[in-house]
Amino acid sequence: MPIAINSTAVPLHEHARQTGALAMKFVSSVYGEDGVLKHLNFKTDASLDKSATQYKNAGLPTINYRKVNEQTVATVGYTKKVTASASIASNVIPIDRKVLASWRKNGTGPDPIKQQFDMYGRALQIDSSTKFFNNDPTGSGASSYITSDADAPTGLWFRTQPSASTLPLPDFYDLSSQIVVDAGEGSTGPDLSGTPTAANAMKTLAMIEETLQRMPGGPNKPRKAFMDFKTMRQLKLGLGTSQLFSVDKDQFGRSVTRFYGCELIPLGTMADGSTRIISVTENAGGTALTGSTYTSIYFIDPDPDCFYVWQTNSMVPEKQAVAGTQEEYMVDWAWGFMPINDRAIARLYNIKIS
Repeated sequence: MPIAINSTAVPLHEHARQTGALAMKFVSSVYGEDGVLKHLNFKTDASLDKSATQYKNAGLPTINYRKVNEQTVATVGYTKKVTASASIASNVIPIDRKVLASWRKNGTGPDPIKQQFDMYGRALQIDSSTKFFNNDPTGSGASSYITSDADAPTGLWFRTQPSASTLPLPDFYDLSSQIVVDAGEGSTGPDLSGTPTAANAMKTLAMIEETLQRMPGGPNKPRKAFMDFKTMRQLKLGLGTSQLFSVDKDQFGRSVTRFYGCELIPLGTMADGSTRIISVTENAGGTALTGSTYTSIYFIDPDPDCFYVWQTNSMVPEKQAVAGTQEEYMVDWAWGFMPINDRAIARLYNIKIS
C-alpha cells in the first residue's frame, strides 16, 4: 500500500515512486552512489524557510514539593525558536538535439538522456554528502578540507565543535554541547589503526553506546551513524566477529547493519575519488579536519520530531523549451534540515584510524 507521503517522512525513492517514471529514473541515478541522500527521510513542504520550537533541558520548569497547607510555587519552562532555510541545487542539463535525434531514429546505444541523468544524480549524491558533513558557508578558511559554499547547508563537522575549538560551538547551531563526545574521555582515544585489538574495538563500541545514550530516547531508539568505510572495516576486524551487530532489512527492503537500534553507514570518497567524505585525517582534539590520523562518527536521529528534513518538491528534472541546438532539462531541487531537538545530532571524535 502506498505510504502517505504528505504526512510521513520517507526516503527519496518513495517520493519518486509516487511522482512518476522520470522521477524514479533520476532518483535511481542518485542511488547509484552511496551517501546521505539515500539514508535521509524527507517530508515534502513548499516552504523555503522553516521554524520550530525547541525544548532545552536548561529551560525545563523547576519541580517544587510543598508541605500540607503551603501555597504552591509557580514554574514555567522556556523554549527557543529554531529556524532553517532550504538550499537549492539548480542546474540545466543540455543534450544535443542531433545526438537525441540519432538515438531516437536508430534505437541503438545508450540513452543520452539517461546517461546525463546518471552522471548528474551521482554527482548530486556525492556533493550533497560532502557538504552535509564538511561545508562552511561562512568561508572562514578553517581547513582546506572544508568546502565553502554560502548557498549550501552548514556541515555537521562545523555544527559539532568540541569546547576547545576557536570556531562557533554547538549552541550557536541550536545543539547541546553534550552531543560532542570525546572517545578518549579526556585521554587517548581508541586505536583502530593497523590490526586493532579487541579492547580498542570494544572501547569504540562502548563510546558509540555512550553517544547514543546522550541522544533523546536512549540507545535503543532507531538512529543512523555515518562513518568512513575504513572505520567500519577496522571495527569489525578488531572485534573478530560481526555477532555484536544485527543485519536485517528496513521497511523498504534495504539491508542494514545495526548496533542496538542504530544503523551503521560507511561512506566513501568525494568526487575526486580519493578524499574521504568523512575525514580520516582529523586531529585528536576534533578541531581540525587535516594534519593527523583521527576520525569521527556522526549520528542523527531520523525522527522528524527530532531532526526535520524536507524538500520543497520531488526530485525530478523538468523538460524545458528547446534552446537552439540543445534539448534542456532543469533540476531545481531545494532541501534542508533542522535539529528540532538540541540532541538530534551527535559526534564521536578522537578515534585513531591510521
